[in-house]
Order: sequence, then structure tokens, then C-alpha cells
Amino acid sequence: TFTPTPALPAGTSLDYATTGQIKLVIAAASGYGSWATTNSVLEGENGDDDDDGISNLVEYALGLDPQDGDPAPGTFTGNTLTFIKGPEAKAALDVTYKIQTSTTLATGSWTDAAATDTTNDISFLLPSNEPGGKLFGRLQVTKP
Repeated sequence: TFTPTPALPAGTSLDYATTGQIKLVIAAASGYGSWATTNSVLEGENGDDDDDGISNLVEYALGLDPQDGDPAPGTFTGNTLTFIKGPEAKAALDVTYKIQTSTTLATGSWTDAAATDTTNDISFLLPSNEPGGKLFGRLQVTKP
């Protein structure tokens, strides 16, 4: 056993099980990186490979196809705004979901809503008595 200098890259390890051999083991990719490779994403997390107005990271988080334009990714039923989480993101647990609201759409006016965040979806019941009669909602997805 020896300690490599510099340290091994993240996601790798050394295997000493075979006498006379040291093998570099590369962990199987998972999460966004694996999804991006599988789906031939070229523009990164903040890019929009299919030019549908939905970032690649949000497409991953919602299980959408980054190479084929998607319709509006959420549903609005009654006063409830809901987004279904994608299978890869649910399994990897590598993104966070927030629903934010604003009465103006102005930069800096968005605040985190008291959304219901479950394993399969995130939703928010928009109040029907908003002063001024307007309340906009959006999904924010981040990758820590």
C-alpha cells in the first residue's frame, strides 16, 4: 500500500486485491454528470441544448429530454403549481428544488414559497386572495 502524491482525483480509488498489481478504480458516474453524458449535453448545466427556454439542469431535475423541446414543465391545477421530479435526479439526490413567488416578476422580488416537497414532486398552493390580484410562481433548481 502506498499513498499517491498528489492525491487521487475525486471518484477514484486504488485496488490492491491482485498480488503484484495496483488498479485504479473509477466510480460509475451518477447524477447530473451521467445524465448529461447519456443525453449528449454540450452546453453545461446553465445551457439550453434544445433552445426551449428550460436550462439543462432543470431538464435533468424534471426528467425532460435536453435534445427535444419541451412544453411548460409544470402543471397548474386549481391554484396548485406542481413539478414532477425526474428519475435520475430523485435517485442521485444531487439537486435541490424550490418554488419561488413574486408579485412583479422583477429581479430581486422572488421569495421562497412554503412549498410541499415530497420524494416525487414539489408543489405550492397559490393563495386566491393575493393583494393586487397577481402572484407569479417559478421553480428554482440548484446543484450544491
